[in-house]
Amino acid sequence: MSTAALVLEIPPELVAAGRKHAEDCFPEECCGVLLGTFEASKPRVVRLVAAANVAAARNRRYEIGPETLARALRQASREGLSLLGFYHSHPQGSSRPSASDLQEAWPATSYLIFSVEGGRVTAERSWRLRTGDARFTEESLSIPAGPVQDGRTLEEKHE
Repeated sequence: MSTAALVLEIPPELVAAGRKHAEDCFPEECCGVLLGTFEASKPRVVRLVAAANVAAARNRRYEIGPETLARALRQASREGLSLLGFYHSHPQGSSRPSASDLQEAWPATSYLIFSVEGGRVTAERSWRLRTGDARFTEESLSIPAGPVQDGRTLEEKHE
């Protein structure tokens, strides 16, 4: 797949839900799962599964608990969806992947990162780890206008 072909489609209401989650969790990192479909080889997000950040240092790392990830995977299976990737925020940081993001990333998986400064999201960008060379390539975000039939979020209690 060429770098020009890397596109993640996500409805505006799900971008808004991710932004709200990032702002609500500030000054800690938010995190969650991106579920969706592949249409013409293009990933299309139809569901965000917000997750509690269980990392020890939540202000600079995120970790999704295994139970939450398993629940999201079961939901995806029931609904005929795929795990497309993950989202998280960088409080007081850029929307570029960090060294720890690179260290923990899965190949061919999307990583939507929200930059939060002063409690407000200032940018969101998506990245995919290239298979074979351990580098991220930026994905274009395609945010279609208008309502999406099944775009919903699931929220988990944040502690």
